[in-house]
Amino acid sequence: FMSLDPAGIEWAVSIWANGHSITHPTVSPAFMDLSRFPPLLIQVGDSEVLLNDAELLHVRATQMGVFSQLEIYKDMFHVFQGIFFCSSMGKSNLNFFFENCNMI
Repeated sequence: FMSLDPAGIEWAVSIWANGHSITHPTVSPAFMDLSRFPPLLIQVGDSEVLLNDAELLHVRATQMGVFSQLEIYKDMFHVFQGIFFCSSMGKSNLNFFFENCNMI
């Protein structure tokens, strides 16, 4: 798997932030006003470089009254869902989320 060393992460953040603070809402959704967001299903691997960001997004959404379900998958990497999207595991998780997020 590809991973970034600290210098690589710093470079990627500077490109993504494009001169803004990393706490600017356009850089990180965790710092947006999430109060009017629809329910969130946040899936992240425990090997993901953005794990802390996913956890922060979940906490902030919950604090703002948004239904948020955080799922952390063992030994998974960034965008692992693309590999498993059509699997029965992926479909059952989506079905469970939609049945429990009060949207139906």
